[in-house]
Amino acid sequence: MRLVPSRLPAQEGQKGKTSTMNRRAIVGIPVVFATICITGAQFPASADKTSAPAVPQLPDTTTTVLPIEYPIDLTDAVVLGETLREDVKGYRFDNGDVVGEYYLDPGQTVDDFVADFVEDYGVRPAATGVIVERSTEETNSRTRGRGLTTVDTDAPEVVPESAAHGAMFERRARLAAMASATDSVPPRIGRGGSDPLWAPYSGEINAYTDNIRKKAKVVQGAWWVAPLGNSTTALPKGWGMEIEVNISNGDGGGSRPICAGGYKEANWAVNDNWSWSLMTAFGADAGAVGAYADYNDLSDPCGKNSIAIGMRYPQKLTKIAEGNQTVLVQITAPLGSRSSATVSGNYQAVSDAGCVLFPNMASTDCMGTIFDPALPGPSITNMTTLNSDRGWKVPDQCWSFTSWGQSPPSKLAWCPSI
Repeated sequence: MRLVPSRLPAQEGQKGKTSTMNRRAIVGIPVVFATICITGAQFPASADKTSAPAVPQLPDTTTTVLPIEYPIDLTDAVVLGETLREDVKGYRFDNGDVVGEYYLDPGQTVDDFVADFVEDYGVRPAATGVIVERSTEETNSRTRGRGLTTVDTDAPEVVPESAAHGAMFERRARLAAMASATDSVPPRIGRGGSDPLWAPYSGEINAYTDNIRKKAKVVQGAWWVAPLGNSTTALPKGWGMEIEVNISNGDGGGSRPICAGGYKEANWAVNDNWSWSLMTAFGADAGAVGAYADYNDLSDPCGKNSIAIGMRYPQKLTKIAEGNQTVLVQITAPLGSRSSATVSGNYQAVSDAGCVLFPNMASTDCMGTIFDPALPGPSITNMTTLNSDRGWKVPDQCWSFTSWGQSPPSKLAWCPSI
């Protein structure tokens, strides 16, 4: 087994996840405990299990989701959260084919978030969990013992409704149509079978400023084309996927966590306290993919913010007509202090071995961080949608990619409309 830092070849846009943390201090785990856990984890067959285990470095704190007794309206969940003796960061919602999180942000009230959600999906978000930050030690002790506590509530129960109409609802239909139209495209040849068949064949990315809410918006839609052998099931069990946009201010200035004060804000968008949603096929169970906000960016350069959504179980992404798949993600982040920045994008395959050991930790802190085994097979672990060398700038930068990113990206004339 290979432990972080990763020894995989550096690839364009690949996130610099290493031994860990997000924006927090790190703590060590006793070697004896690390050894016991490692031997019980499920690793890909190609992982080297004979090497001596290193001591995992974990965040000092992590977030976890406390399940609410039953689904309630998001506005009621916020009121509920104010009564808890916890460090509440946000709220999880699950509407069947749409899941996501609303993070507490002085610049976005819950009423504004709900209004925008209704405009995008035609329904109100049904809250199912409270996101709290706790010490890693406490989280891991709960993993080994009591488990997570359900939050009781007197708020009215709601029946979660799937998306019914709205901007994102209509865009999902367009993605499905585009996936079907791609069925006749021949697969690429000549790279020794190394095309990342686990990654989407094509997709679109929008990165723009919402001038009404004064927020940075990132919307990504992608599709997998089954007749090309293209499916999320090409990833082995125990492997997830992260969908990211990277923005760089060009300052350099070293790597996290040794950065000048205010470095996160010195960019177009801030990689902290952002709300998000992930949408799958109509009537599907979006929660099955294990979606998460990926804040962990410890080893990234100080001038780069990686804003990403991950799926711990992308293999469970629902199939539509012809066996194709689609996914649509939306991120609403605080604006930074810079009016523009260089943008790039990529999809990355990451191991969930760390999350097997620490199941109550936030996925951002255990996916592809604590352990870094090799991806089995000939496929690459990173697919670029836009190379930073092109120098494209945000905001109001929208592009499409195809052929697993092997064809040049195309700028979209309709940016920033969604």
